[in-house]
Amino acid sequence: MNSTVLVSKNQTKSTKTAKTGQGRCIDKADVLRAARGKEIEILVNVAGIPRELLDPSRGHPCPKCGGVDRFRLVDGEAGAARCNQCNPKKCGSYLQVIMWMLGVDFPTALRLVAEYLGLDSTPTTRPAAAKAKPSSGRAGSQPQQSQPPAKPAKPPNPKALELRTWNDTLATLFASKFKPISIDGLKRAHAVMAKHYGQEVVAFPAWGPDLDSQQPIGWAMRRRDGKIFSWKLKDGTQKQAKVKLLYESKNGGICCPDQVRQAETLLVLAGVSDAAAALSLDELPQNWAAWSDSCGELPNPSESLLTNAKDRAVVVVFDSDTTGRTNAGKFANALAAVAKSVKVIDLFPGRASDASGEPKDFRDWLTNGGTATELVAMVEAAAEWEVTELPQKKSKGIEGEKSVLLTLDEHLAATRVIGLLADLDGENEVYQRGGKLVGIVPVIDPDLPPGLKKIKTLEVPTIRERITLAAELFQKVKVGEDFEHRQVPPPKWLVDAVATRGHYPEIKPLAGLIQAPTIRPDGSILQTPGYDRQTGLHYSPLHDFPTVPEFPTREDVVSAAAELVDPFRDFPFAANSGEQSAGESTEAASEPNANENRAAAIAMALTMIGRPCVDGCCPMMVVTGNNRGAGKTKIVDLASMIAYGRPAARERYSPDPEEMGKKITTIAMDARPAVNFDNATGQIGCPALDSAVTAITWRDRILGKTKSMEEVPFKTILITTGNNLTFGSDLARRILTIRLNCQQENPEDRQDFKYPNLLEHVKAIRPRLAVAALTILRGYFSAGCPLANDGTWGSFESWTRVIRGAVVWAGLGDPLNARNEAREQDATATTLGMLIGGLIEAGADQGVGLTAAEICEFSLNVLNPAPSLTAALNEICGYRINPKTIGKHLSQFRERVFDGKKIACYKGRANLNYWRVVSVVTLVSVANPSLCVRGNSNSSIDATCNPYRERGETYPANSPNQPDQDGQSFFFDDFDPV
Repeated sequence: MNSTVLVSKNQTKSTKTAKTGQGRCIDKADVLRAARGKEIEILVNVAGIPRELLDPSRGHPCPKCGGVDRFRLVDGEAGAARCNQCNPKKCGSYLQVIMWMLGVDFPTALRLVAEYLGLDSTPTTRPAAAKAKPSSGRAGSQPQQSQPPAKPAKPPNPKALELRTWNDTLATLFASKFKPISIDGLKRAHAVMAKHYGQEVVAFPAWGPDLDSQQPIGWAMRRRDGKIFSWKLKDGTQKQAKVKLLYESKNGGICCPDQVRQAETLLVLAGVSDAAAALSLDELPQNWAAWSDSCGELPNPSESLLTNAKDRAVVVVFDSDTTGRTNAGKFANALAAVAKSVKVIDLFPGRASDASGEPKDFRDWLTNGGTATELVAMVEAAAEWEVTELPQKKSKGIEGEKSVLLTLDEHLAATRVIGLLADLDGENEVYQRGGKLVGIVPVIDPDLPPGLKKIKTLEVPTIRERITLAAELFQKVKVGEDFEHRQVPPPKWLVDAVATRGHYPEIKPLAGLIQAPTIRPDGSILQTPGYDRQTGLHYSPLHDFPTVPEFPTREDVVSAAAELVDPFRDFPFAANSGEQSAGESTEAASEPNANENRAAAIAMALTMIGRPCVDGCCPMMVVTGNNRGAGKTKIVDLASMIAYGRPAARERYSPDPEEMGKKITTIAMDARPAVNFDNATGQIGCPALDSAVTAITWRDRILGKTKSMEEVPFKTILITTGNNLTFGSDLARRILTIRLNCQQENPEDRQDFKYPNLLEHVKAIRPRLAVAALTILRGYFSAGCPLANDGTWGSFESWTRVIRGAVVWAGLGDPLNARNEAREQDATATTLGMLIGGLIEAGADQGVGLTAAEICEFSLNVLNPAPSLTAALNEICGYRINPKTIGKHLSQFRERVFDGKKIACYKGRANLNYWRVVSVVTLVSVANPSLCVRGNSNSSIDATCNPYRERGETYPANSPNQPDQDGQSFFFDDFDPV
């Protein structure tokens, strides 16, 4: 038997050894020397810490107490670590970490490391102390040094569970006391040899809800000699028990985790020994697993059992006495709410009395001849448990379904409370979004339709209220000489732990709110009120919507398209190229194929109502016009009224990237379906807005706080309205324009409307219009989503395939053609065109080009030989025209193609940057350097390759581009011909 390793205190620190029960010792210096460079491996393989938790760059869940972001590797070279919750003092070495994690003393930790490193202990060869002799008194004799008395070794902490090396001989002795348990059954239950309060025990680990955890949440022990535990309580009374529980064992289960993960049937037994006996049966089906709650006499299943019994068949086998049968019924009732099926087996149905000595439990049944085959037959023949009345959620006492006992294991209480919060329903239902707990609250606004709702992040006071609704909290308090469980309000530590955990697997994620039917990514229609798990959307309708047909016919789609186009008929859409403006002829507006801008407006409405079916980003919708009052904001409100039953939410556009980033962050957290940046002016586009248009998730600093929010889905449709807007180069490719061209001086005086109060008309028939839009989309999916020809849009492939494809398929025109407006109003492209034209005027398309200083001279020349260049430089540089600013701005336009030309830059004489306008076609034609051969100086290809030759100059002496000795010419080093 390997007993606990003790440290000899009479040795110096540098030569400290650990003595084993066989008189052999382990030298600490040898262990430290052999472990050098293997500290992380020791923490993983000896202390049992998962390797992913040993990343020192950030905090991790504690492998011992489970606290979120509380555990950190402090020093990898020393193996030092700490947990701010259960071990705030740093463990300065891997030995101290092992002592903390396993609850062992130093000698045991030293021995475990030595065994892992394969170090052999050596016999103790300490020489006997020589007897002291009296001094002879001779001159020159050395006085004899007396040896200090040996100090007794300090015994290990009696409160700690001292884990020992597994011993098959002792295990056999234990199994003989508790037949029919075998050594294999003990090993499958992960039982260990241990010592507790001087008693030799077999300890069974109790596993919590997470079976993948490396550490059990507690231990259930049985004495090896079969005797009953007996100990004194603080009040002087005596307590006895067959099984002694440590820590939070009653919240866990005794099982083989590997079997439970793969099991289809869970055999729930009444005690620890019964579970070990079941694990000893090799004849049980492979898809069966044995389980026993650590304290088998509790009438309610543990949290661990309820978690692991989900979607499994459960067989309850309890002791055949009055208490066992009562507990079996309560267990079955509780498990029926989560398990796939429940059966209850009475092994001794004829047992009438509770007299001691009569067989009653699973071990007794096996000892009396029961076999695994008979047990399987009994289970197959048993009827499923019928629940007559499930336990009510509201119950008094600590054993109620909503009851939570607050102990030092705070993480368990917080996890239990979060699970109860997930059971709340109705107006108090709790969801999660972006790592925060959120709720759905009504919008109280007399100007908006009643019944509107919005997402609200739950603040700490509100979370406290939700906890009081979901759970009944108890604490164990001393009253006189006795203890009682007293109900208490939620303590601050519990509320903070729930509010800041950031990960809530039990609580449903909320992607957004819808108040009209919509279409899922697979083409199915979401039209059932409530939470939809497939999309994460919550549907609370404002009206009674007609049912969307599952398989619309072509006639249904044509009729729906005509009905959907009708409210858009009076808007003055700009005409296609070469056509009359729609505003000049109301008859043209009624033609379904007439206008690409009208098709873009229909696409905007379909995007709003069918956003969930787009698996990716949606372009930004920009409604621009030639005059005020053309109907830009009204057409956005029209589409929003069809999709959401209210006008679009408005925001003020800001060109400041920081302020726009804050706006988008608020929009993302609130999960707004669409936002209209109304009445923007001038050029729009900034880095924050550019990123948001092509973002599927969003993360940024929360407004008014220094902390960043968690990453949240970003599916908001961004819209901007304004007159004659221009666009930055990065935004221009991301927008779909809807151009209105009103030919009246005062559009507000116009009277020839089919629907004078358009929004009121749409509000009245909104259910029909919403179903018409969904009929088009559903019909397109039913037809197999036939791809429209001649159209693709990078970054918006899914939108192009679904929304644009449905509009084209329904015969409403191609909204993709409306992008030409954005390209024409690309302010950067316009400036680039002016700059290329000006450089050509200055001769930068010939020879080696021009330096920034030469370009500056052209612009400042009073004779003004290149007026277009001067105008372009004034546009991009303002009044600070100098070589430095010119070079800086030219670098921003470098290599961008405009009208088949681009501005190229290469190194020339004196290592100066030369700017030259080149044709993309010309450069491609000389992509093969072998075409440039010396001796054909009149060749345009040769001149393009060697611009110095074209100017009649020789190569500079310091130029790296001189012809080589064999006469072959080649490209400049920095001249990219592509």
